[in-house]
Amino acid sequence: MPRRSLIATAQSGSAPARSPTEVRPATADDAAAISALVRPLVEKYIAVDLAPEGKRNLLACLTANAVRGHMAKGFCYHVAVDGEKLLGVVAIRDESHVYLLFVADPVRGRGIARRLWHAARAACTRASGRGEFTVNSSRHAVGLYRKLGFVETGRETTRGGVVSVPMRWGPAG
Repeated sequence: MPRRSLIATAQSGSAPARSPTEVRPATADDAAAISALVRPLVEKYIAVDLAPEGKRNLLACLTANAVRGHMAKGFCYHVAVDGEKLLGVVAIRDESHVYLLFVADPVRGRGIARRLWHAARAACTRASGRGEFTVNSSRHAVGLYRKLGFVETGRETTRGGVVSVPMRWGPAG
C-alpha cells in the first residue's frame, strides 16, 4: 500500500465509499499516515485538557519517527483501512498496555474501534498468553473504554502534563 496515498487520505478525513474495512497489523510504511491521523485528533479531543507541557510531550510521541520507533521496540500496531484510506489505529505496548486507540471522525460509531481492539487484543494475548490490559485513558475516551469492557482502577492523574484515567481490562476487570 503506497504510503503517500495513506497520508493523503488520512488527512482528507472524508468518509469511505463502499469498500470493506480491513483491520491488519501496521507496518513502518504506515507510520506517517498514523501520525497524520492521530495528531489532529489529539489536538481536537485531548490537548484541550492539557497544560502546554503535556501537549508538547504527547504530540512528540506521535510523530511518524516516534511511531516507527515504537514499532521497532515491539509495540503492537493495527490499522483499519478502507482501500488506501486509513480509518483508525490501535497500539499496544508490552502486549498489555493500550498506548493509543483512535478512529477518524467521519467513521466514528461504526464499530471500528471495537474491531481494532479485538484484533490487537487477540494478537497480544496469543503472543503473551496473558490477556490482561491497562490503559491511561484521556477524559474524552473513558466512555469508549467502558464500552470495550475496561473499568477504572484509580482517580484521574496528571503526569508530564498529561491528564489520564487509569483503567483495566481482563478476567477480574
